[in-house]
Amino acid sequence: MPKKICNVILWLLFFSIPFSAKLPLWNLGSLKNEYSTIYLYGTDILIFLFLTCLLWRKEFDISIFLKNKIKPLIFILAAFLFFVFLSIFVSSNPMLSFYQALKFTEFVLVFLAIIFYRENASDLNLVASAVVSSAFLQSLLGMVQFFTAKSVGLRFLGESVLGLKIGGSSTFWAGSEKYLRAYGTTSHPNILAAFLFLALVALAYLFFKQINKKDIKKIVLYETALFVLTFGFLLTFSRTALFWGILILFLVGLAAAYKFKTFGAKIFLPSFLTFIFLGVLIIWQPLFTRANVSTSEDAFTQRVLYMETASKMIKEKPLLGSGVGSFTLSMQKTLQDLVGSKDIKPWIYQPVHNIYLLSISEIGTLGFLAFLSLIFFVFWRMRENLKDFSNPYLIVLIGFLFFGLLDHYLWSLQTGRLIFWIILGLCLTFSKKEI
Repeated sequence: MPKKICNVILWLLFFSIPFSAKLPLWNLGSLKNEYSTIYLYGTDILIFLFLTCLLWRKEFDISIFLKNKIKPLIFILAAFLFFVFLSIFVSSNPMLSFYQALKFTEFVLVFLAIIFYRENASDLNLVASAVVSSAFLQSLLGMVQFFTAKSVGLRFLGESVLGLKIGGSSTFWAGSEKYLRAYGTTSHPNILAAFLFLALVALAYLFFKQINKKDIKKIVLYETALFVLTFGFLLTFSRTALFWGILILFLVGLAAAYKFKTFGAKIFLPSFLTFIFLGVLIIWQPLFTRANVSTSEDAFTQRVLYMETASKMIKEKPLLGSGVGSFTLSMQKTLQDLVGSKDIKPWIYQPVHNIYLLSISEIGTLGFLAFLSLIFFVFWRMRENLKDFSNPYLIVLIGFLFFGLLDHYLWSLQTGRLIFWIILGLCLTFSKKEI
């Protein structure tokens, strides 16, 4: 195998994060939805190839664990997986929970592979070239979807069948017009927003470190990419991601102008704000309508209902949960009791839109504490990076933790889980020589 084949596969994995191409193999629940079906994803194949490459070429270095004093991480991960697998025994659908436990094991292996990789997996050029180029294409696709109000036809890459009159499409009304949100090839606009946020942060750090006054071609290239990604980000109309994402990028841009003192750091924030302004001018009506949150709209009432359902489920099974991956199946009776009816549309059964409540519901309080310990460990090891904004992946992780307050994809869906565990690994490897 060529010497750099592992790098190529890793680049392809980063590039393919938003491509949700999948092959359904077996439905395990009474509800036929994404949460109760076994799939073979395209990214599963890339993960397998990357792990195989590491083992085949011996491109992993376990001494990183031993030398850098991060041994507690193995115990935290072991505890997390222990409670994930233990929840199978209390699940209403053990087969489904076993499959989901295997999925979490897969993502933990990706996390460890990134840490153990002899090459620097967090190299900004490697990561940014993959995610920014992929995000550029996703943004262009999202623009086509928004302005034509339908899907392009890239189902083989994971694009959903979309349209203003197609059930399940994420649409909204602004005045007398109905609009379709940008999906790209992800399964939901909120997931696309998370990926574009990652790409925007990576691009921001390229601005900080690689742009100078004399390199006109690079300035034009980066400014073009920034406009396309920013506009694509707005077209997702993901309220949580847009609020926290724009706020975080504003603060990072402001801090970078003082810290890095480079030409790129000085022009990033003015460019970003200019492109936000231009984007608002183009889509001001749907954007402001979407920003106006009403307590009577479905997005709000359903989230409240899901949180009430999750709270009741946690009270019933506080220690071990209801079984990893089985929330939508376990919630049926609880939700019907809360609503007072058994006549509930199937698409209403969704995970609670909060990764913290969802994790407690599925793997219990003990499993959640192990999960929380992992996040705390990453921040503790990277605490110096918090002071100087030097770690772009830590910035992304902070954003994701806020996104997780009002959504579930970082815990429940392939693309969300993959991007979350990759970012956790990149956070630790970014400064592994300094740890």
